[in-house]
Amino acid sequence: MGILPSIAARELRVSPSTLRLWEAQGKIRAERSGGNWRLYKESDILRLKRKMDKRRA
Repeated sequence: MGILPSIAARELRVSPSTLRLWEAQGKIRAERSGGNWRLYKESDILRLKRKMDKRRA
């Protein structure tokens, strides 16, 4: 099971629209649930979080 955009955005400290932009740019990939909801892989969120933390340091 994946992570909902609202939760992923909160974890990354960005807006859900930023996640959609990153998806369009190919920086992150969203899977779709049976109800066609976007779901992000935890590993992708952690990867982006590490990358962002390095930039903020």
